[in-house]
Amino acid sequence: MPKRRFDILLALAGVFGLHGMACAQGDLADGVDLSRQVSGIEAVDPEEQVSVLLNLDLRRDLLYANDRAPHHRLSLLLPRTRSVEGALPLVIWIDGGGWTGGDHAARLDRVVPLVRTGRFAAASIGYRPAAEAAWPAQIHDCKAAIRWLRANAEEFGLDPDRFALMGSGAGAHLATLVGTTPGIEMIRGRVGRHLDVEEHVHCVIDFGGPTDFLQMDEHMHEASDLTHDAPGSMEVRLVGGDFAQQAGRVRLANPLNFVPIGTNPDFLIIHGMDDLVVPFHQSLLLKEALEDRGDEVVLVTVTNGREDLEGPIFDELVMRYLEERLHGVGEPLEDFEITLEGQRPLRPQGARPGGGTRPPRGAPDGDGRTEGERPSRMEQLLQRYDRDGDGQVTEGEMPRGREYRGAFERFDENGDGGLDLEEFTRLIEESGSRTERGGGRPERPEGS
Repeated sequence: MPKRRFDILLALAGVFGLHGMACAQGDLADGVDLSRQVSGIEAVDPEEQVSVLLNLDLRRDLLYANDRAPHHRLSLLLPRTRSVEGALPLVIWIDGGGWTGGDHAARLDRVVPLVRTGRFAAASIGYRPAAEAAWPAQIHDCKAAIRWLRANAEEFGLDPDRFALMGSGAGAHLATLVGTTPGIEMIRGRVGRHLDVEEHVHCVIDFGGPTDFLQMDEHMHEASDLTHDAPGSMEVRLVGGDFAQQAGRVRLANPLNFVPIGTNPDFLIIHGMDDLVVPFHQSLLLKEALEDRGDEVVLVTVTNGREDLEGPIFDELVMRYLEERLHGVGEPLEDFEITLEGQRPLRPQGARPGGGTRPPRGAPDGDGRTEGERPSRMEQLLQRYDRDGDGQVTEGEMPRGREYRGAFERFDENGDGGLDLEEFTRLIEESGSRTERGGGRPERPEGS
């Protein structure tokens, strides 16, 4: 096994504590001392030992575009021991890096928990960075990699009708755009050999990706200093100039432009309200557009989450969603909110999650408050659900979580058909909402 492949396996072993466990505890089951073998002291294949313990078969640097371009490669992770019959569903990770520094082998840890179960395979695909190729080359590459995986699905024991895409930030943007544009020629590209193969996927997991470049600056978190339509920004580098100058490329880069005309997969959107790079409003736009089409979409709001949502909480959430979507196991997820433990929230967003503009620093916002008089957290929650802006949450505007079902009439004490701030606060507190209890793990749906 090449050294680079072994380095990746060692890194994954470190992520899951196997190497550290071996160093601390010495002999493992059957007398295997992984710490000695990994260090190469014993004449036993250390790569094989790490692979077995992780239940991983790593296929790295597979060429998907019929050339040897350094970014036209992907890594494939297969379970050495499968725990389900038949072909496996495939989860495809698209790395981010602001469209400039993504590496298909850098974040395999994001999909390893899925593969270790023996119930999923996973891939991580590379694409040309913006400095090397102008947009839309990046989406052309992603689609070519998916077509290659579908064309070779039988060889690797994959089910081409159960493909999922997942990404964070720029990777989530590409995953969303791939998901919403199957077969649309203007963005399909001509990369690779398998041009007759479809690139549709069954579902997309979007960790806070941009969906409309033109609305990002207006809704940025007030604690952020980023301007997306500024010289040198990630988005400007991607499209090759300011948004007005490159209006055609910007239109091709915005997934929202394709939602109404495409055949959309199911979506799980996970986004933090304190994201300083991609405003939370971008995910609300996507959710609204998908729901208007009647598509299946779940939004998980991380009330104090920022732009780096990862770890066991989110691994479990992804696992539950994919088990239900790709294996039919468990109950479907519904919209809900969580608060991360041990992470302090930033200043509240100047823009209301449902719309509006970011006010100048220190200026009064839409309700007359100055920066030092922002709405309370409960007021912000009410405003998020108060879609018509009448200061109350009606039954149709209620949070959709399981714990809120049937609660409206009980908390609408005056029977006026809406919950004011006091009534809404009691509902949130007494329902055991994760938002108020600070729980870091979502409730399991009944029956799962």
